[in-house]
Amino acid sequence: MRERFPADAPLQSVMEHISGRHPSLSSFALLQGFPRKRFSEGELSCSLRSLGLTPNAALCIQTTPPETPAEGPRPEGRLERPADDAPSPNGSALPEDEPAEEEPSLPPPLPRRLWEEAAARAGVPGA
Repeated sequence: MRERFPADAPLQSVMEHISGRHPSLSSFALLQGFPRKRFSEGELSCSLRSLGLTPNAALCIQTTPPETPAEGPRPEGRLERPADDAPSPNGSALPEDEPAEEEPSLPPPLPRRLWEEAAARAGVPGA
């Protein structure tokens, strides 16, 4: 989907436009591919210019499952460690010397030549 918005329009106007065109999307987030970024609720009132989305930008729509009020948000891929005396779901206790999970790292950036070729193939003007 391609659309033009004024540079001073808030990110919320993009969200509303998408919701209006695709009412079946009950919950979604906007992502920027490069540099990698997921826009938060607090940024919805910020202008597209202040978010660095001008003169042009490509955004991705990520559908998000509705949260259950009792649980609240939980980072994906993370398991809560049970209390020291609580057995794990498979019946065994976790060892104390278990290494902590490392945060996933971002892949290295593409060389400029590849980035320009990909942008040209995608039809991104001025890239």
